[in-house]
Amino acid sequence: ARHILLKIEPGRDTLDSLRVLAEDFVESANEGGFNGAASAMNLRTSDTGYITAGSFFPLLGNKTSGLVNGFLEQKEGTVSPTFESDRGIYVFALTGKREAGVRPMDEVQNQVAGRVRQNKKRDLAARRVGQLLAEISSGTSLETAATKLDLRYEEPEPFAKADFIPTVGSRNAFVGAAFQLEPGQMSDVVTTRNGAYVLRVIERIPATESDFDLEKATLTDQILGTKRNDLIAAWFTDLRDQAEVVDNRHRFYNEY
Repeated sequence: ARHILLKIEPGRDTLDSLRVLAEDFVESANEGGFNGAASAMNLRTSDTGYITAGSFFPLLGNKTSGLVNGFLEQKEGTVSPTFESDRGIYVFALTGKREAGVRPMDEVQNQVAGRVRQNKKRDLAARRVGQLLAEISSGTSLETAATKLDLRYEEPEPFAKADFIPTVGSRNAFVGAAFQLEPGQMSDVVTTRNGAYVLRVIERIPATESDFDLEKATLTDQILGTKRNDLIAAWFTDLRDQAEVVDNRHRFYNEY
């Protein structure tokens, strides 16, 4: 879809006059075509690219899925009503549709390239941390080896399985490795989305019965809540699997 932006600049026009201008543009676009109306009124246009059904216009964000889905039932050249945001007033026109399927490479190239770069960075980090293990195997301490290889050495505060660890994250391979090792043991290279690590467990603080008594009520509520949510999710999944639902909200609402 193509769109035009009527930029709101304080001191130039009032919001009301811009709304009138936008409505005039919609009328002209419906009569003589989107590009012709934009050229005649000296308005800037740009292309949003293809937008997936049920998604929203990136310029406007939420509550424009109705417009997107409504366009799917229209013919090329259809002009939208006006849409406002804190950045301006927009009008969209449908310039083309295509059948559902795999997106062309040129559309996802940047996204794929970003993931490849992230994976390569993770692999590079893992190789550097692998050098750390080689240093440690020769008798060097973890802290000394990290300093020698210009790697960061940190000792986090004691943490539980569900805790968030600064610079590491939570519920990932690092946490899993930490709770599999005994005090004094060293891990192999552990990779997560945030990087690569070697960890040595300094100590393990066992849970006590008094700690459990303090947390018992909270844990009970958490377990019951999880079970309740699982049952509701399973019920909804079963309903969805058995139902045939067609989303026609765009026929009644522009914003959802």
